[in-house]
Amino acid sequence: MVKHFPVFFHLQSPNSSSLLIAVMAFKVGDQVEVVGSDGVFKHAFYTANVRSVLADGFEVQYHTRMTDDGEQKAEIVAAKQIRPIPDVIKIATIYNL
Repeated sequence: MVKHFPVFFHLQSPNSSSLLIAVMAFKVGDQVEVVGSDGVFKHAFYTANVRSVLADGFEVQYHTRMTDDGEQKAEIVAAKQIRPIPDVIKIATIYNL
């Protein structure tokens, strides 16, 4: 059984004053981006995999943040700190201006 934890995003509709709510569900193994919450990591996003889904957040393992021993760092983060990996933008043509 796959456990999902809903993450809510509040979005303002561009053509009206209504508020849109998007619900994202992450599961073990999903790739996500995690925003740092303190120190030099505050406001920086790092890619990670969801290792476990908890009652109030997620345990993630970072791809590029390492421990002092050189291992990939793992930590527990709040649901509001993660977002899906952005889609890759394909460039059809590059123009020299």
